[in-house]
Amino acid sequence: MNTNLGTSDECCDLELEGRKLNVTLDAGTDSIMDLSTGGDLDSARAFFRE
Repeated sequence: MNTNLGTSDECCDLELEGRKLNVTLDAGTDSIMDLSTGGDLDSARAFFRE
């Protein structure tokens, strides 16, 4: 299973992305890709690295 997460100009909710990340980790995802294109990209990427 692969997971794609990310923010956009229309939706920049890091809390929501964090919940989605936790669900996929619990499900045993094999890989995670950050596809963020909007909002504060530095904050989003730092958030996903934690």
